[in-house]
Formats: sequence, structure tokens, C-alpha cells
Amino acid sequence: MRKIVLLLPIIGFFILVVAISAMATEHIVINQVYVDAVDTEAGGEAIELYNPTTSEIDISGYKIKTESSNSDVTLLDGAIISANSYYLIADNGWGVLKDNESWPNADHEEALTMYNTNSGIALITAEDVIVDVIGWGDTESIEPGLYETTPAYNPDSGFVLARLNFVDTDNNLNDLIISQPNFHNSSSVVEVPQGDPEDEGNGGEEEQEDPDTDDSEVDLPLFINLTNSLPLILNYNLTVDDNEEEGYQVLPEPGAIKTIPLNVVVADNDGVSDINNVKVLITAQDYVQEVVLTNTENNTDWVLFSGDVLFDYYNAPGDYNLLLSATDKSSENSEQNFVMEYLPLIAFDIDAESLVFDNAKNKETAEINGDLDFSTTTSPTIKNLGNTNLSYGIYSGDLAINDNNLQYSLGAEYYNVTPELVMAMESLNFGVNQTIGLGFKLHLEKYLKPDMYGANMNIVGVAS
Repeated sequence: MRKIVLLLPIIGFFILVVAISAMATEHIVINQVYVDAVDTEAGGEAIELYNPTTSEIDISGYKIKTESSNSDVTLLDGAIISANSYYLIADNGWGVLKDNESWPNADHEEALTMYNTNSGIALITAEDVIVDVIGWGDTESIEPGLYETTPAYNPDSGFVLARLNFVDTDNNLNDLIISQPNFHNSSSVVEVPQGDPEDEGNGGEEEQEDPDTDDSEVDLPLFINLTNSLPLILNYNLTVDDNEEEGYQVLPEPGAIKTIPLNVVVADNDGVSDINNVKVLITAQDYVQEVVLTNTENNTDWVLFSGDVLFDYYNAPGDYNLLLSATDKSSENSEQNFVMEYLPLIAFDIDAESLVFDNAKNKETAEINGDLDFSTTTSPTIKNLGNTNLSYGIYSGDLAINDNNLQYSLGAEYYNVTPELVMAMESLNFGVNQTIGLGFKLHLEKYLKPDMYGANMNIVGVAS
């Protein structure tokens, strides 16, 4: 019988493999390999062998070579794989730690180390003769001798590389597909095609088909092998979190820019070199900011992208949505979003270090005029350094001016400075360089002895 293989590409995303029949392979093959277990790497990996020949084969002393060891596994004396039968090799603890309890127990358990991506294994006899080799991932990253012609694609977690119809063409990409696991051990029942019992007694002659038959049937297996995958955002974090509540809460920096470092870990089953860029889009009502992150650390299985998200002190408090986007070289992308709460901040400053009524006189009114210029020191100015609208009040508990009257204004109306706090009606919005002038009037209607008088005043700002 001849093997007929038809490869039909589907717009770069799939390969359709149609096999009419399979030419027999005359040696043991690595039939399945499970390198990326879901629950645990220790105890969850497995290799399934298959003997497609009509004779049992002694596999005593056979070894599994990996990138971590030339003899990562060595089979025990007396190990036999029967004709048309399987043999399951698994990591120590497979019987307890395997991802699916229904999977069969291994014929051989031994500590096994296989890499999830860009790697390979080889089945070698006790005399160091190579029997079969499987490789997956990027050719340049795989040790020579651990793949055949072209490696298969990196399998996703929870999936196996499975051989098609036990055929070995010495090209891993042609022979293997990514598939759901379907493990067998030496006790598994193997259905081998047999001749029709009714044909016995026909002297070995084939029954002739009726030439007038109206139909015929051909078994046509169908396999779909994904040839690319999206980038995968594995993890992310903001290194600034100013509250113990769940999620991210960030407190503004009074009067300055808040720097918020962001880290994102990205993987790609096509290889980390396929990851093109990672961005974050920050949005809220009337707010948009996009930051392109920088590749700061490469690993075999993932890449760390980092960057700084910058927030002005006057950005409105509330929830900001951060949309992470990882894009590969084929412009395929994956997205993930999370929320950061920008906390409200009450903060303000005044540009005057002290207030001095110079040359004040009895029976007169002395004034200190405020302005909106925060750079002056003789004309008081209040500047909002937070992201909350503020109302102000001024009080003094030790203002000893013999019942004379001291007033302050935040614009036009004047309010008395009293021992207890009284809030002014005016308010100061938050935003870029939001300021308000702070003026004072001292009415000396009652006589004061000429001297230097001092007092402390308290300026209070509250959210309005």
C-alpha cells in the first residue's frame, strides 16, 4: 500500500492533513509526549512509546535523552514492548500526580525533566543507537540531535504532541500534531485490523466486488494542526499600592507627578522572539494615556515588559481602566484589563512664610493683599496641590490684639479670624496651577501700646 498525504494550508492559520492509509514503520516510535502538565511539572510529564511491528522488542536498557541529561530515563532489564502495543514512561509520582485520574498508570516511573518549549527527546538503545527523535519549538534553541528535519510546534499546557498513524517520515513537523492526551500503557487493548473471518475457506481469493455497486466508502481521517498562537499575558502588577484593600489604590504625589511602575509578563507558544510589543491604555472619563512598555528581561518561556505610568497630582480621583495589549509579529494580540483607583488627596500650600503688618497704626486699617501668583512671597497665595476641590477657613487661639478685629478674604468677602474655625464660602477647584489670593485686614479701633505683637494662625482646607 502507498501512503498518500495531502497538505492544504488554510490562510496561514491551519494545516489540514488527510491520510488515506499509512505505510508501516519498522521500529519503535515515540507516539505521544506530554511536556507541559497543567497541575504539576513534577510527576505530571509522560512519554508514550508504540511498537508498530509484528514482533515484540526487548527494550531493556533503552534510554530517554533530554536536554538535561543523555540518560534522563533508563528502562529496567526485562522491559518488553509487545507487537502492536504501547509502553508508557512517566515522571516519578505519575500515579498520584497525573492531571487526569482516568489516565493509565505508567509501565515505568522515573524522575524525568523535559522543557515545555524549544526542546526535544530521543529514544536510544542500550548500545547508544538512536531509535526515534521528537523536537518542538525553535530550531535555533534546540540541542542538535533532539529533532528530526523540522521541529513540531510548541504544545500548549495540557496538550500532547501526538504522532499521526504511527508513521515516521523523519520530519517532526509532518509527523506530529498538537492534540488532547489519550494515553495507553502495555495493558491497553490495541485493535489491529484483521481479515474478515468469512473470507476463510475462499482459498485466499478475494471476493470480487459487484461492478454494478452504486457507492464506495473510504476512511478519511481529518486532523487540524494550529500553526500559530497568540501571545499570552501571564501576570502583571503595579509596584505602587497605597492601600491595603483588594486591588490597586494609588495616592497622588502632592503638587508633583506620581510615577507608577508597571510590570507585565508575556509568553508565546510560537517562541518569545515572536512577541513584538506590549502596551497599556489607561482610560477614564475625559482621560486617555497610552504607554509602550520596554522589554527588560528575557527568559526561555516568558518576557518581562516594564514601564512607568505617570499621573499628575490634579488627575481626578476615581477608577481608571488599564487595558494591557500584547502583540506578536503577525499583528495578533491578546488583551487583559484591570482597574486602578486614584485616591482623593487634600493638599495645599501657601507661598508666604509669615504675615507682617508693617507700620500698623492705631485707629487705622492695615492690609495685606493676596494675589494669584504663587511665586511671590509678600502677597499670599494658596495653591491646590491635590485632586479635590477645597474650601478654607482660618482660626487663631492666641490672637492677643485687645478685641481688635483681624479679617481674611479668599477673593472678595471678608471673614473674621476667630478662636474657632469658620469656613469661608469660596472654594478652590483642583487642576493645573489652581490658586486663590489670601488677603488680610487689621482694624485697630481699640488702642494698642506700640510693640511687636505675634500670633499663630491655622489655615484649614477641607473637601468641598
